[in-house]
Amino acid sequence: VYDLSTISIDSISPNEGINSTRVLITAYGSGFPNTEEASCSVDYDSRTFVPAAFINSSVYQCVLATYPFSSRVNVNVSLNGQPSANIVAVSQTATLFTFYASPPEITTCKFSPSYASLLLNFDREVEIGGESE
Repeated sequence: VYDLSTISIDSISPNEGINSTRVLITAYGSGFPNTEEASCSVDYDSRTFVPAAFINSSVYQCVLATYPFSSRVNVNVSLNGQPSANIVAVSQTATLFTFYASPPEITTCKFSPSYASLLLNFDREVEIGGESE
């Protein structure tokens, strides 16, 4: 049993990443206990926890899973895998994490016939300057 009033999260790092890749998050705070039951989740899916590694009494690390779309979420750290044991953040923005959509990849690139511009093809539809290309 832990006294959650003596444990807090001050910040996370990084606070943004690409939604199609797993991201190593470091949570900084104070009073973190050395427990194998520590875990992380994000607020869109508070039932799915991933293990958190105890580094020291002020650092936990965990790997966030991929996210289905671009969004801003809160990263939660729990001491027993239950939302009721989440460590409280010192502010509402301390644990905000932004998932960004992965950028399109260029599949071909060539000069226009007049050599005045580049012609790019991407792996998916992109919007440039408000127009679909």
